[in-house]
Amino acid sequence: MAHFLGLEMTQKEEGIFVSQSSYAKDILEKFKMESCNHISTLVENIVELRKSKVGNVDPTYFKSLV
Repeated sequence: MAHFLGLEMTQKEEGIFVSQSSYAKDILEKFKMESCNHISTLVENIVELRKSKVGNVDPTYFKSLV
């Protein structure tokens, strides 16, 4: 199995298979989201986004999450 840019490539008799499951798992662990449920659409279609009232948001952390 080879790893490149978060991709796992495996060659079998049936062909070459590419996966990002380990990379996705690492991202979920980094942001403490391992137990989250999956959904078809990441964001609802009609969502009004507002500025957080909680305080300052670290832009670097937010960008790495996105």
